Amino acid sequence: MKGTREAIMTSILDWRNHALDSIHRIDLLRDRLPGDRDGVWAKVYRNKFLYKNGNHISDNYTAFQAGYDRNYDNGWIAGAGIDYLDGSAGYEYGGHGDNKLYSFNVYGSKDLGNNAYFDITAKAGHVENEYHVFNRGGRRLDGEYQNRAYSFSTRLGKRFVSRGFYWEPEVQLAYTYMGGKDFKGRSEAETLFVHEHPYQGLIGHAGLEIGKQNERSTFYGRLGINHDFTGQVKGDYSDGNGNLKRTEYSVKDTWYDVTLGGDYRFSSEGKFYMEISKGFGSHYANDWQIGAGLRMLVGSGKHPAASTAGEKTSFPGAAKKMPLNSPKKPALTGTAGTGTPAAASKAAVKQPEKGASLPETSNRPARIESGEQDVTYD
Repeated sequence: MKGTREAIMTSILDWRNHALDSIHRIDLLRDRLPGDRDGVWAKVYRNKFLYKNGNHISDNYTAFQAGYDRNYDNGWIAGAGIDYLDGSAGYEYGGHGDNKLYSFNVYGSKDLGNNAYFDITAKAGHVENEYHVFNRGGRRLDGEYQNRAYSFSTRLGKRFVSRGFYWEPEVQLAYTYMGGKDFKGRSEAETLFVHEHPYQGLIGHAGLEIGKQNERSTFYGRLGINHDFTGQVKGDYSDGNGNLKRTEYSVKDTWYDVTLGGDYRFSSEGKFYMEISKGFGSHYANDWQIGAGLRMLVGSGKHPAASTAGEKTSFPGAAKKMPLNSPKKPALTGTAGTGTPAAASKAAVKQPEKGASLPETSNRPARIESGEQDVTYD
């Protein structure tokens, strides 16, 4: 029974970590490279966490994430991604489990101005753990736990920059949910019937990142504190003969993470980053984590605003505004594309007020002296 509970808690803690994860280096998402184009990214990392509070869990896993996002004119960057985790967990008395996680997520980051931002992330996924555990007397129990999982998180932060250095405080709140689940474990000729109650978690995070920015690279250190406010793992266990036992364990805890990392812009379209973390905590801790990620820009970028109907230029770029101090100003002409003089077209030139004098204009289109083409400005 204890080994089964440890298998369930492995998947719960995997998902809790997943809910707090930032999809990828979130500043790579906000720090758009020239062109404001769509982005594709990928991230891979190795992690080991430890949990000791009436249970003994050691989980080593490899995780992979990838996604695509788009930059919008209203200050939002929005995208979607996929996640995959493959782990191997160790339990008390020599038990072990093969745990996996799959999820789909959508996310967005809003530019609030003055280097402030607001992030939201929603995830829906599937967790599973095929486990083989032992009791104190050495009896083996085999089972497979599967469940659906959901999470929603928000984050608010602001970056302060001075002389090439920056510091960035942030706060995050994440909600996680896993529904109730009935499943079985088997030991020789006996069967253990398990009912897991729904799990809900509310996790808060506060962090501070300090770094040095160069033209192509950034080096940083980050300190984070995390707290689970509500997590309770409840389960009912029966042998099918009327013998029932109910357990309830709290995963409320506080843990800390210290991270060192850096990123490098290897081209105008891409960035690469790498970081390593070490965790501390009374019951739960990320023993270590190392990860790397890549982000690339694709597509043609933002399209210019649509021109007013009927406007026409004779070559690309002719519609650009003339400098305010330009000594040569193009004369007004008539309706676009017709060659009609301005004085003959009411649609081309607004009629002056009564008593006002008309400016002197020429019916010939103005010539840009530095080029060889005539340009009509409508």
